[in-house]
Amino acid sequence: MDIDLLSKMVKELILDSDVVTLPGVGSFVAELVPSTFSDRGYTINPPYRRLSFRPREEGDSLLVDLYAKSNKLDFGTADSLMRSYLSEMKDLLKDKKTIVFPGLGRLRATRENNFFFIADEDLNIYPDGFGLQPVSLKTHVETDDEVSAAVAELRSFLDDDPKDEAVPQPVMEPVGPSEEELAAQKAEEERLAKELAETEEAERLAREQAEKEEAERLAKEQAEREEAERLAKEAAEKEAAEKEAAEKAAEAERIAAARAEAQRIAEENEREQKARAKEEKRLQALKKEAAARKRMEVARKVWKVTKRIGAVAAVLALLVGAYMALGRIAPDFVDRFLYSEQELEILHHTFTLNL
Repeated sequence: MDIDLLSKMVKELILDSDVVTLPGVGSFVAELVPSTFSDRGYTINPPYRRLSFRPREEGDSLLVDLYAKSNKLDFGTADSLMRSYLSEMKDLLKDKKTIVFPGLGRLRATRENNFFFIADEDLNIYPDGFGLQPVSLKTHVETDDEVSAAVAELRSFLDDDPKDEAVPQPVMEPVGPSEEELAAQKAEEERLAKELAETEEAERLAREQAEKEEAERLAKEQAEREEAERLAKEAAEKEAAEKEAAEKAAEAERIAAARAEAQRIAEENEREQKARAKEEKRLQALKKEAAARKRMEVARKVWKVTKRIGAVAAVLALLVGAYMALGRIAPDFVDRFLYSEQELEILHHTFTLNL
């Protein structure tokens, strides 16, 4: 097992799956980004899939299954070998702060060892988008080579050798992603990485605070128990001390019961808040998904309309060019459609008198 094989397996799996988990490290997640407009709305960029990394594990076993199948191993052996290698890789990542996945990108770690992923700029993990290119709504004038190609095509239709040039017509010019679009994509990835780092930091602080509070609570309970034991021991020597110890024990039990009730109420409130937050996130995710599908549908319709307009323009240009070429090659034939027989006789007579 090495990083090249691991990167190859992850890329193979992510083409057909949205999540690939690295046991003990985290998960690679592929998200569909819908079509967008750039260049002040003159360019339509096709949809693509964005690859990111989440520190939490999603629970799938796709990577272990593929490794076991490729090397003819049972699942337990493959899982053990995979976890051993990923554990070493995780320690190396914490030490070096960067690990390169060939063909995918770079997995990096912050000072607090929060992991995030930066994909290669030319990474393509969207098979359904094969062949899709940005479409520009701007036009340009044909070059001399394009005009020559159009004339040659007309000659093949007419089986002749006219020397006239075809009329230039506007065509659609594809434009690649602009530098602003690439910079915006990079900024978005950096923003997501920063948000992820901030979220992980907040979770870490919350865990530390909870652990600290739990330690203080246990220490306090231990102190209370020791105090109760000391009072019980003194009560055995003196009757008055025994009564006082009993009263203090009862008070301690009341306080413990009150704290337990307060803790129960706090836990119920926390569970309710988490349930509401989870439901709100689910609704937001559904809204975002619906909006993304709507934007994709609009972009596809615009794409189809653009192609049809281009096809119609090309056909009209060919017809006009053919008509002009026919007018130069056989003007008498064209005049039959433009003038009546009497008008042709008058024109012929006028032309004869002029000669």
